[in-house]
Amino acid sequence: RISPSPLRQAAAEAHPSTWDGPARLLLVRCVSDEPDLADDAGPVAAALEAAAPAVLGSTDWSAAIAPAVLSVLAQHRPYRYESSRDLLRAVRNCDHVQSMPAEAQALLLPRPAGIAAYFLNRFPAVFWACYALVR
Repeated sequence: RISPSPLRQAAAEAHPSTWDGPARLLLVRCVSDEPDLADDAGPVAAALEAAAPAVLGSTDWSAAIAPAVLSVLAQHRPYRYESSRDLLRAVRNCDHVQSMPAEAQALLLPRPAGIAAYFLNRFPAVFWACYALVR
């Protein structure tokens, strides 16, 4: 289980179902940055990957992502499209949207609301899977 300390203030203010997109994206990013996710055999990584079918809605998250965004992401690192952890990494790596081609920027800006809308609308369960890890 991940320590909820960076999120305690926001969680105390309102139920997460009322959080706006940028607040939900912040939680996803916090979980994505969690060092325990790097341990393939660890309980946090296992819990997130066990939720992959619900999080991804299929076995391949790349099918829901525009080719322009996938192309930019793939230039920087390889992704396993069946992995919910790699989806979190992709969301986090979209923070560098200003260096992306205009076609990708049009999908992801303004930052952070555009990134939140793009990914959380396609994968609404990713937020709840991350929230479950910090509760």
